[in-house]
Amino acid sequence: MVSSSCRSATFSAPLLLSVLAPAVLLGLGEASAAQLTASWTDNSGGGATTRIERRLGTATVYVPIADVTPGLTSYTDASLESGTTYCYRALAYNAAGVSPYSDEACATTSSASSALSLTVSKTGSGGGTVTSRPAGIICDPTCSATYTSVTSVALDATPDRGSTFSGWSGGCAGTASCTVAGNVPVTVTASFSLTTTNTTNTDITKPVVTMTLPSTLVRKSGVTLSATATDNVGVVRVEFYVNRSLICSDTTSPHTCAWRIPAGNKSYALEAWGYDAAGNVGKSPRITVTPR
Repeated sequence: MVSSSCRSATFSAPLLLSVLAPAVLLGLGEASAAQLTASWTDNSGGGATTRIERRLGTATVYVPIADVTPGLTSYTDASLESGTTYCYRALAYNAAGVSPYSDEACATTSSASSALSLTVSKTGSGGGTVTSRPAGIICDPTCSATYTSVTSVALDATPDRGSTFSGWSGGCAGTASCTVAGNVPVTVTASFSLTTTNTTNTDITKPVVTMTLPSTLVRKSGVTLSATATDNVGVVRVEFYVNRSLICSDTTSPHTCAWRIPAGNKSYALEAWGYDAAGNVGKSPRITVTPR
């Protein structure tokens, strides 16, 4: 970093410009765009506008890309090409005059080839859910994601009621949490088994569950969720979940749940799970709602 002097004795706004380490934006678990963040020291006391100019590392001509509001000392340049070098310079200006340009600062965005693409598959006679840390995978329904801002991803397997987790194969082994690292596509398989021996006399049929919502959902109000559940033998209870958290359990048909919608402007994933006496679990299709 090198500070620049002023062209006017009455205007003091020399700048120091740097480009921070490249970062990557994520959307629904997939890399979407590269970005760089330029920061500077503003010696005008917050009274000057900062103009940011950019050029490709392979070009010689700078192009203005932003006039940053006085008082701010950073600018994020998003939607850049991955694996590409960009150079930046800045000047400050106000009614008193214009500062000289800062020294340029250059950096290279992350290469797409450094991303970790992870896919989870499930096998076996049982059922369960695989989740990731950091978030991105909840299998089912989301069984693949691309990670660019971390060096490793941990996977956890949670068996359904009446099932057990048998172990990993592919990128992991054993039954403990699985940690995956690398920069090439990885596929991991989670195996789930029924806890009972499958014989001709064993009930392995899952209940079929359908959840019904009120026509109107309003924040800070109480509503009744309902579900129908059918089974070849019989349903012993239905559980209602909001964002994977259990909120109600009902053993009597018709199965209902009183839910008070929180005040925040958020979306919620709703589902109902039906259980039979053999421990088989059937899940309704997940419904995502945004109360008004």
